This record gives sequence, structure tokens and C-alpha cells, in this order.
Amino acid sequence: MQTSHVVQDTAVDALRKATGQTRAGNWNKNKMSSKRHVTTTLCHKCGNKHEPRQCPAYAAVCHKCGKNNHFSKVCKSSTEKNGNGNYKTKKVQNLESEIDSLYIGMIGSGNKNKTAHQARDTVWHETATVRGVAIKFKLDTNVLPMHMFRQLPGPIRLRPTKTVLIAFGGARLPTDGVASLECRTAKHKAILDFHVSCRADRPILGGDACEELQLVRRVEALAARSPQPAQPPATKEELLQRYAEVFTGLGEFPGVHHIHIDPSITPVIHACRNVPLSIMDSLRETLKDLQNRNVIMPVNEPTEWVNSLVATKKKNGELRVCLDPCNLNEAVKHQHYSIPTPEDMRSRLAGKFIFSILDEKDGYWQIKLDELCTFNTPWGWFRFLLLPFGIRSAREVFQQKNCETFGDAHVKFNKDKIQFKVDTVKYMGHVITAAGQRADDTKIKAIVNMPTPEDKQSLQRLLGMTKFPAQYIPNEASLTAPLRQLLKKDVAWQWYPHHSSALQTLKTTLTQAPVLRYYDHKQPLTLQADSSKDGLGACLMQDGRPVCYASRALTDTEKRYAQIEKELRKSVRC
Repeated sequence: MQTSHVVQDTAVDALRKATGQTRAGNWNKNKMSSKRHVTTTLCHKCGNKHEPRQCPAYAAVCHKCGKNNHFSKVCKSSTEKNGNGNYKTKKVQNLESEIDSLYIGMIGSGNKNKTAHQARDTVWHETATVRGVAIKFKLDTNVLPMHMFRQLPGPIRLRPTKTVLIAFGGARLPTDGVASLECRTAKHKAILDFHVSCRADRPILGGDACEELQLVRRVEALAARSPQPAQPPATKEELLQRYAEVFTGLGEFPGVHHIHIDPSITPVIHACRNVPLSIMDSLRETLKDLQNRNVIMPVNEPTEWVNSLVATKKKNGELRVCLDPCNLNEAVKHQHYSIPTPEDMRSRLAGKFIFSILDEKDGYWQIKLDELCTFNTPWGWFRFLLLPFGIRSAREVFQQKNCETFGDAHVKFNKDKIQFKVDTVKYMGHVITAAGQRADDTKIKAIVNMPTPEDKQSLQRLLGMTKFPAQYIPNEASLTAPLRQLLKKDVAWQWYPHHSSALQTLKTTLTQAPVLRYYDHKQPLTLQADSSKDGLGACLMQDGRPVCYASRALTDTEKRYAQIEKELRKSVRC
């Protein structure tokens, strides 16, 4: 009878082992589904509530007593080994385990016909760096094998824990402790708690860790959408029609700007300047129009500051009314605000092909003023209600207003100057294209058409104009060295043929200036530098094309350096 009982138990165990994995795999799913026919008492084999014949403890081996079909947390026997290596058990009272259980869902495929490549595709791994050591994790629960934990550099505190790792089917993995480690992926990092176990065979990342490292993203709902036909790109005409209110009238930034004045400066009142008779009528009409648009207003009471009026013609023939606040600007406190330069903008254009430029209509006049900008005219005093051209702090104030309130601030744009979705735009004297940046042809043409200088003042004017496109000229300092010799105080003005030759070479170089490519921080840089008897020059290159040029003239002392010292000076300069 005893032998028969053993055979019967063995057959039952074999049957339960054959079906145990399927039942255990469905246990969590069935537990969360319908609660019909759920037992009202705890199962004495697993310690949980479940439907009949769905116990995950079937085919499980108790780590406490060595017997089958129940978990150790509900085991009613205490276990110890005797000298022969066999288990010795004794009955004890039922104890409620205080150990937390953490299930690890390591589910394998039952299809034995899958290739090795297909099997790898069903498991998701990700390489993360832990304290400088690259470890390939399986995405599941934060587990780190002990042999990998010992490979990590530096002393690491291993905190004790009561957590027990429960693998699929109920098998338990004892933990040696928990360690908080910094974990990095290619783009993110996080401090994670890892359960260190000597029984674990592979490192695993948990769901919360995957979310924190942004390896997975939680999706609450998926909605299928029918593909929408692509909208054709908007043209300039469509833009002007759709947002017509943005291109009409005079805009207005919120708030009122106060010009800060140094109280130690004595106020100045300018007398009225004579206005040319040819523009007298146009100026009168312009002032009336500005008054109707609430740009200016008459002033009848005394004021401390009165500035002169300057009227210049625009390209369309209209008059632009400005101040000449030469004395006022000496008292205006400089308002510090960073203004991006064309070089700053150029570094952001790498890889761009389509460009747009919007010009704010009467930009300064979209900023309200409180006082101080009174000017004198033949028809009395007027005060600007809006920020005029010519004020020392106008650039910084205008840039700050744009950065702070651009968008829903009722800013108006000039529809006549808009450049919308084109492959070539002109911006502050430069021509911007997909291939790179070059000097504006109109600027170059103005320099080329300048007459031969007749005195030092005209030569200074010419060299001053060449400073703007100097970034497009290789060795600009050496090319202009013969001309700059004439500007020295102890040199009399004498224009010789070699001066004409130097001027013609400079103009020819300007017309043949290369297109500068945009700087790309992802590509390596090449720096070329050279020195001559008159100057130092350098070129920054990427992919064999110039990014920018730089040069400067040598001082009289530096010209007496040995050539090797000039080469060293060149390296220091670059």
C-alpha cells in the first residue's frame, strides 16, 4: 500500500507539472478578470484567493520543507537538515509571513521550431551603464546578479531587504540586498534600486525603471485615425489673406517704457533747425499723419529736454521722422540686454533649406513711452508717445520686448518686406541660402563703385566699408596693408601705382568672395593659419569648405619679430 501510494503521488505530480505552467501563467490574468466563483477563503497552498483549480502553487517546490504543491509562506512545517543531508520536519503553528513577494514575469516561448533569431526578437534587451560598466538588461524587474554587482567599481552599500523575488511558477530567488545605483542609457539617467541576488542569471530592468529611463512609454488609449490628405504648403498670398489683421495698422507692445536718465547730466534744449523748402510740405503732412496715428502729440508746457528733428527719405519716397538726441543719449543709461548677432544666427542654420523673414512694421513705434522725447519743429514742440529712432537704448528695449511678448502681443508686420518660404533671403547685409552665407551683392557693388581715394578721409571711408564683408575675404589684413600705411600720422599723402594695385586687388577679391558654409557642431573642424610680414590670417573649415575667415595686421613691433616668432604669434592669435 505504501508503494502504491508513492506511485500515485508521483503520477499526480507529473500531471500537475505538465499543466502547472499553463495554470500559473493564467493566474494573474484570471485573478483580474471576472470574480465569479471566487473562493471566499484563502487558499492554504498559495495564500491567495482564486478560482478553483487555478492555484499557482501546483507543481511548486517549497523552499522551506522541500515538499511540493505549496509555497513556503504558507508552509506549516519548520525545516532543517540532519547529519545525513535529509530534511527533518516538525509541526508548528500557522505563521503569517511578513516577507513581501515580488513576481518576475519571465515568460518563455513554447514553440520549439522557432529559429534563434526569432527567439531573440521576443525578448527586449537594452544596454545601460551602471557606475561606468555597460550591462545588457532584460526589461522586466530590477534584478542584478551578484557576480555583476561585484564587478562594479567603488564601495557600494547593500541594504538588507525582506523582499523575495518570485519567478514564474512560484520559484523563489533569495535576495542578498538592495543597492541604489546610477543607471544611464544613451539619453537619460536615473538612480534605481536593484535587487541583488546570487541566484539570478541575468540582469533585469523593471517597468518603473524603463519608464524613468524613457525606454518605454505608457499609452492610456489608442485611437485609429484615417489618413488625412496632406495640406499644400501655404504661400505668401495665403498667409497675407489668412492673417490680414497682422499686416494692417500699427502694433502695440504691452506696458509703457521709461527711459532712465543720469540725474547728474544737465538737460539741454535744442533750437529749431531749418527745414529745406523742398520737403517742408511733406514734413507738415507727415507730422499731421503721425499725430492722427497717436505717434506724436503737441507739447505746450515747459520741458527739460528738447531734441532736434531729422527727416530722411525712405526708398518709397516717404519721410522718416527721427530725433537727433545727441545730448540726450549722453544722459540715457545703457540698458543691457543680449542682442543676437548675425554670427549667432548663422550657427543655427546648418541643414536648413527654406527660410522666412518677417519685418515688424515701424517696430520702435510699437513701444509706448512716458516722456523725455520732445522735439522742436517750425510748428511748435511735439513729444513722441512711442519709442523713436535714435535713442541709445532703443535696440536693447526693442529686442527685449520681442523676446518677452512675441506672439499674442498685437505685433504688426510689414507685408511689403516679408520673405516667406524661399530658398534665398537677404538678412542684415548677408544673403542666406541652403549652401551657406555670402555677402549681399548690393553691398559689394557699392564698395567696388567707390572712386579712388583723394585724401586720408576718403581712404578711411573706403576701408571702413570693407570691414563689414571682411569675414568673406581671406587675408584681408595683408591686402589692405599698403593702403593703411597712408593713414599713419607721420606719412604724407602720396598715391602711388602700388596703392592702385592694392585697391584693385581688394575689390577683385570682394567680387570673388566664397560662400561660407554653416557651422555644424557634429562635424570635425580644421583650422588653417598663416603669417606674413604684414599680418596674420586664419580660416576655420569643415568638410573642405570655409566657415569663417579672420585676420589682423601686425604692429610695428611685431613686424620686427623673427619669422618663427610670427608663426607662434599666429598660433596664439588663432
